[in-house]
Amino acid sequence: TELLLPEVQSQKSEGELSLGEQVFAYVQHPLRLEKQAPATDLIALSDISALRQQARILRQAERRLRALTNTVPGVVLQFLLLQENVGTIEFISRGCYELLGLASQQIRREPARVLDLLEREDLQLARSTMFAMLHEGKPFVCTLRYHHPEQGLRWLQLSGRGRSQPQGWRIYAVMQDVTARVEQEQALQLSHEEAQQAAQAKGRFLAAISHEIRTPM
Repeated sequence: TELLLPEVQSQKSEGELSLGEQVFAYVQHPLRLEKQAPATDLIALSDISALRQQARILRQAERRLRALTNTVPGVVLQFLLLQENVGTIEFISRGCYELLGLASQQIRREPARVLDLLEREDLQLARSTMFAMLHEGKPFVCTLRYHHPEQGLRWLQLSGRGRSQPQGWRIYAVMQDVTARVEQEQALQLSHEEAQQAAQAKGRFLAAISHEIRTPM
């Protein structure tokens, strides 16, 4: 099998050629050595077969990663965390619209849209917690109140860890809706407080009755 070169062109051109499983990139430069001489050209070839194979392996790995992350409850995220804000959203799995009420393209294009829907107090606390844990090389867990565009107030849990980068931190995290758990914990806490208050009121009542009984008329 021979490598079929492109026909002579009047202008510079670029492209790819195949020879079996090999792939070559080429750049074609037109040449005219003398005025009356026939047109010819100079072709520079570069074997890019290994690069193509690496790109194919990366695409396959990305497809497997997406298939895996799409089975995880909530949303899997990979993003850059800068000192002042969230940088590029590099990866976000399926399910973000249900969880956050925003499409993945919208989130990747405007990360601030998500931040604007978080309670500012929770966001500031989460940021300081994350930086503290990242500097210690430990995983972080943050719980934040989120104003879902359709579902109202929800509680989200962001857990993950990061890797230091020249411009900040690359974060690998999972975000889940923990509203049901938080509401259950709040209900249990309220019941506990009410039970304590009832016990204290009963104690005060019994103490008052005991005092009345012991006091002569």
